[in-house]
Amino acid sequence: MNRLYTSITITLILILSLLPIYSGGEASGLDPIYLVSPKTGSPQVLSPGDTLEIVIQSKDEVSISQVNISMVYDDDGRLKYVEKALDIVSIESSMEGNLFLYNVKLLIPNNTVDGLYSIEVIFESGDGVSNILREPDSLWIDSETLDSLTFIQVSDIHIGFEYESNQRLVTALLMYRLLDPKPRLFVSTGDNTDRAANLEAIKLKELLSTFGYGIPKLLTPGNHDSRTKAYETHVGERYYYRVVGGNFLFIALDTGDFGMITYEQYIWLREVLEEYSNLTKIIFFHHPIWGYEIQGNITYEGVVRENELYGSWRSNMSLTKATLDLITEYRVNLVLAGHIHTDRTVTMKYDGGVTYFVTTTTLGASRPEYNGLRLITIFRNGSIILHNIPPWASFGKVPNSIPIQYLEDFKYGLDRRGTPGYPLFRGLYSMDGDSLSISMNIMSWLSLEGRLLLPIDTERDITDYNLYVSMAESSTATLIDSKRFDGINYFLVDITVDPGGELIFSLSYFNDEDPPNLSVAYINPEDPAPNVPITVYFDASDDGWGVYKVPVKVSIEKDDMQETMVLEAMFTGTLYMLSLEGYEGGTIIKLYPSALDFNLNYVNLSELEIMVEEPIEEVYIPDIRVVSLNVSSESIRLGESIDISIELSNFGNATGEYTLEIFLNGELFNSSVVTLDVGMSTIYTVTFTPDAAGTYTFEVDGFSATVNVVEEAIQPEEPIEEETTPPSSTIYLVGVVALIVTVSLVLFIVLRKR
Repeated sequence: MNRLYTSITITLILILSLLPIYSGGEASGLDPIYLVSPKTGSPQVLSPGDTLEIVIQSKDEVSISQVNISMVYDDDGRLKYVEKALDIVSIESSMEGNLFLYNVKLLIPNNTVDGLYSIEVIFESGDGVSNILREPDSLWIDSETLDSLTFIQVSDIHIGFEYESNQRLVTALLMYRLLDPKPRLFVSTGDNTDRAANLEAIKLKELLSTFGYGIPKLLTPGNHDSRTKAYETHVGERYYYRVVGGNFLFIALDTGDFGMITYEQYIWLREVLEEYSNLTKIIFFHHPIWGYEIQGNITYEGVVRENELYGSWRSNMSLTKATLDLITEYRVNLVLAGHIHTDRTVTMKYDGGVTYFVTTTTLGASRPEYNGLRLITIFRNGSIILHNIPPWASFGKVPNSIPIQYLEDFKYGLDRRGTPGYPLFRGLYSMDGDSLSISMNIMSWLSLEGRLLLPIDTERDITDYNLYVSMAESSTATLIDSKRFDGINYFLVDITVDPGGELIFSLSYFNDEDPPNLSVAYINPEDPAPNVPITVYFDASDDGWGVYKVPVKVSIEKDDMQETMVLEAMFTGTLYMLSLEGYEGGTIIKLYPSALDFNLNYVNLSELEIMVEEPIEEVYIPDIRVVSLNVSSESIRLGESIDISIELSNFGNATGEYTLEIFLNGELFNSSVVTLDVGMSTIYTVTFTPDAAGTYTFEVDGFSATVNVVEEAIQPEEPIEEETTPPSSTIYLVGVVALIVTVSLVLFIVLRKR
């Protein structure tokens, strides 16, 4: 009998292996285990002696054995490393669908020094193998009680929009270290990624953890972050959270899905504001409450006017009013937002208080003015300073945020248009991933000074590394300390850059002495017509520290006119793109491309000539064609009439006439002249009444239609009942079941005879 069961089991396995397998609804590419909270973009802020609570989500059951916290920090010019194993207070496990959730409470030792720590969770999976789950910069120990707090606000980073979005985030993170006054916090008000793709979220976290190592970061999602689970898996809290640091309360809300907060968030917000009513309160979310036109000073008296609100906040006027009432009731001091890719500030005064609404332009995507960031100081009493450098406008008159790239023809105040260039900073890993190069090009009114703490995750020993300075105009870069901790090399670099200065330096284990590689990838279009934009793509690479830039000398020649300029090809992530405007026919464009690496080694290409075609004199001719021929019925009785319809269209570039000839059984039946304008269509209809039974065929320019005319009434055909066929899936399932039963029965009979 055991043989029978064994045979049946094997047969079932073989048959079931033929069945289709359907994947679940989980997003592909997401980590099988990750820290839900806290995150790099939403750390917990605690003091020594407090209880740290972490939440872990896993597809499989795991056993948590230990949790460590660690950090590298600048101790007055020397790098120090601290690591602590935390006492586990409790571990609670639960299920959420088919996922395991672990809520772990841990005790922060009393002697823990202030700073931003990474959390490491050591766990064992079902196979008994130990693994480490690491969340960088996710625990902020801060025991200071300050009367003022300076922080940077950015918005709409849009990692994935274009390669320059990465560089603009690098610029903001490096400026954090070098601006004055020194900020203590980095805040982003949403649209951190462009399409919420998994790779975008991973790149965002990589940049935040490398160039922003040790910088406390508070992020909230925008509508671009809300499309998948990638943001909450890799970066930060998907919904809403609060952070308390000393005298200040930061509340992150999520407007990503609806363009405003939900009622659930409103209830939670009221509870948080009630609990921390004595603190200085900052709320930040993505979509601004006030519309584009609202700026400067306004008075709120409990009445909300729809035309004053941003569009998405008009969808639920009662909830919007309730939110504003909550802001005034609990004297919220500052509300930060983004989304509209431009700068706006509103001072809302009400009975007994004032709330500042600050909306900041995009950091990394397209913009009306420029890419920029805010440097804000808020005081214990709720007053604020927007550090505009230079101070173009006073508060209430739309002060500009700080541009992060060179601007041409920049104007002050409300008319503040500029031509954007590259960001002030460029940071790049070399091709081998073991070197890090940074360039700084500082505007004439900006001065930067400070220390950069830069990690390089590499197998190479720290003693192999040096700081190489390729350019230092009105600037200095000095390596003051370097240490290797936990398999990562850390470098502390002292930086000064005076107004108008330029600095290029690299941290590497070798001196890059070889020039980069450069070639022309393609030109679009290959043979440009007059006044058609031209794009030239270059393929540039470097086996050393990386490509710094691809400048192109451009010479425009037309008759006796000659114009020369130097443009810089923009990196797209794969190729370098040079965009040229359209030129008149007969113009000769000569390009002299070159490429420089971060050690200023260069390569030049030979002259590339592009000839704009002479304009071809356009000939205006009509092109009228028959598009279709239809009859109103294919079978009629004698004495009835039908309509013959012919559709005509003019595909030419001039109005014209067309002689339409309709043939019936080979003889001309109807002739008419049709006039059609450019791009227009018309339907010409003629009626035919036969005088005898028979078959009639109409023909027009290759189209034909046949009509049968009978003397008696046409009897309708009896409907044919279609055989009902079960769905293919049903047949498949029935067949499989039948096959299982048949095979099992045969095996049973054979084995029984034995």
